[in-house]
Amino acid sequence: MLHLYGLIELYSFLQRLNSGTVSQGDSHGVTPVRVVSPAIFRSHLPQILITHSYLPNEKENCRLAAGYTWEITKALRGEARVTIYPAIKCVKLGHILDDLGHVLAWIHIGHGKGEEGLQQSDDQLFISAKNWLGSFAGYKSSLALVLFCSCRSHLVAELFAVSGAGVAIGYAQNVNTENCVEMLRKVVEATLKTNGSRWAILEAFGVGGNRQGDPDSSPVAFWASH
Repeated sequence: MLHLYGLIELYSFLQRLNSGTVSQGDSHGVTPVRVVSPAIFRSHLPQILITHSYLPNEKENCRLAAGYTWEITKALRGEARVTIYPAIKCVKLGHILDDLGHVLAWIHIGHGKGEEGLQQSDDQLFISAKNWLGSFAGYKSSLALVLFCSCRSHLVAELFAVSGAGVAIGYAQNVNTENCVEMLRKVVEATLKTNGSRWAILEAFGVGGNRQGDPDSSPVAFWASH
């Protein structure tokens, strides 16, 4: 069981998940090395951006975000470069994207409120789907997957798909935690294995979305039909 109570503690935990271990070499002449900073060459690994906007005093939600992040990252070591930003504000997202360049998938965890959009960190304001999309104004690349683990986030997801994101997933009503974790695993795995094939992502969504049971807690997906 995870016990993470403060934003700094959560941030440290998530950053540790994102760090890899480096061996000292092997008998076949293959030796990994740590890259100096700043590096001259960009990593060739696909990049996944994970953000969340829960407030520090929302202890249960912060633990939930850490759990989602763990499920995503634990199977990705060596397969993707994962950037975690645990206190996202709309205005900061654009700067993060400028630094990252191409992102294969963006996964956001936080509160949603239908037409009011998604809540950002610190000031608790709900920011419209149009403004979140505006953070990508300077982003000159594709986005294979955007996934909102947020209640009533379907309108934000739909706008991202209309704007050209390969597959955008959100929730029309509530988020079922157990089903969301299963869907995250399958969809992210399919995205990485196929370098963002929308058909593979949609197939994984059909399996992992698990639309049985309460329809109010089932995710919905939109895809860009270019």
